[in-house]
Parts: sequence; C-alpha cells; structure tokens
Amino acid sequence: MDIIKEIREKYVSFNAPRKRIAEYILNDPLKCSFLSLKEFSKNCVASEVTILSFCKDLGLSNYIELKQNLKEYIFENNSPEERFKHYVSSNNGDAKKIYDDTVKSINTAVIETTRLNDFSKLSKGINLIRNAKKIFVSAHDASRIAAYYFKLRFSQLGCDVYVMEAESVAQNIAQLKRSNYDETVLVSIATPPYGKSTLAMTELCKSLNIPIISFTDSELSPLVKMSDVSFSCITAENFKGLTNSYSSFFCIIEILNLLYYKIEDCPDKDLSFHNLINKYYSSLKA
Repeated sequence: MDIIKEIREKYVSFNAPRKRIAEYILNDPLKCSFLSLKEFSKNCVASEVTILSFCKDLGLSNYIELKQNLKEYIFENNSPEERFKHYVSSNNGDAKKIYDDTVKSINTAVIETTRLNDFSKLSKGINLIRNAKKIFVSAHDASRIAAYYFKLRFSQLGCDVYVMEAESVAQNIAQLKRSNYDETVLVSIATPPYGKSTLAMTELCKSLNIPIISFTDSELSPLVKMSDVSFSCITAENFKGLTNSYSSFFCIIEILNLLYYKIEDCPDKDLSFHNLINKYYSSLKA
C-alpha cells in the first residue's frame, strides 16, 4: 500500500480536521513515522479519536498500522543517508544519547529474539539445513547483509550456499533447476518493506515443495505463512524505525551455526578426521 498516494487521492473527500491531519503527514511523512499518537495529536491539532477515525478511512486498523505504512514509504523513497541525518537531528546531535539508546535497543532486541525462538524451533531449522545438499538464500537491499553473513558462517562448515541476485532471475531459476528439490532448502530474509523479489522467490520455491526457512521481523511478515520454520528477529528500534538493525539476525545465525554438528559428528569422535590431520602434517615434514 502506497500510503502517501492513498492520502492524496482521498484528500478532496476529507472534512477540515482530516485535511489538517493529511497535510501534516504529507508535509513531513518521515517525522510522522515515529511520533506517538499523543505527540501526533498535539502537533496536528486533532483529537486522538479523529486520528484513529482517519486511519480507518484509509483502510487501516489503528495508528500503529499508519506508522508502519509510513515507514515502508520512507524506506522506499528516502536514502539511508537522509534517514540517518533525520535521526541524528531528532536527537539534537547528542552522540551520548544516540549511543545509550542504540546499546539499550540492541540488547533488548537480542533478548526478545532469543525468547521468541526456542530450542525446538532452532532444532527444526538446523535439521533442515543439515539435510540440504544445496542452500539457496533470497534477500534484497539491506537484508542481504544478513544473507551474506549466513553464507559466510555456513560455508565455513562446508555447506553449499548460493545467494540469489535479485536482478538475475533467469540465473537463479537455472540454479534451482540443477538442484534436487528434495535435497534443497531456501533461506528467505526480509524486513519492511518486504522485497517483492524475495516474496516471489519464496512463493515459487513453496510451489516446488522446497523447504523454507525464513528470518524476518515479526509474525505478521508475509514470509511466515510460506515458511516451514520462521525465525522472528526483532529489528532494534534504536533508529526510531528509520533503518533496521540486523543484530538479532546475526544472533540466530550464530546459534544455528553452533548447533550444526551433532555430537557424533564432532572431530574428536571421528578417527578419519585425525588420520587426515596426521597425513597433512606428515606431508609438511617431508
């Protein structure tokens, strides 16, 4: 939903108070995206009840949904530089406050993420990864930070990981066709605004009965319904919704990485592993 387009199209049908709310949003959607309902009400001189009614006029359930739609609009229409500058200016350039807020927010996000993803869910996810001979990863824009971290960590364990390029659709599908679907898993990573390319690839793999593991921001994400296992990774609100922190994504990837080997697979239980090590060092001495 393009919230700004929706407001502009309905503007002429609004009464005076609703027009005032609409004008306030249109003048600075970035600022409005992180105001509380009380702050918003005060700034645009409209009651909270009127604002909630305005949200319903747009087909939204509540004020939180309005803010979410504004954030998605901002992500699509403002550069990271513009968003960061706005965040800094909203804190009056106070570096210590920015530091304190960021540390607190990241800690909270990681703790909440580990609470939401219990051992049974992690076990199910790691079993899908263990059983896959080929792991595809689909992500777009900033979510690719987590995608390449996933590839780095699991490639180190000998997994065959392929990160799909959003602009190389034919190449991605060609790679999929070469794989055995029964021995393949798709890892989908997305945060708002959820990339259409990631959602489309996830839907395609779902239709091919390829197991899907998703890393996303909440249970409301469109990825959740398509996934066999979905990890809710809380995006820290340290930047007031102007960007996403991927700390919690890295946390879950690290835990999965450490759970990858079963006890019986560990090197100290594997004589062939030690034999190869000895052979390597014998060659060094020769």
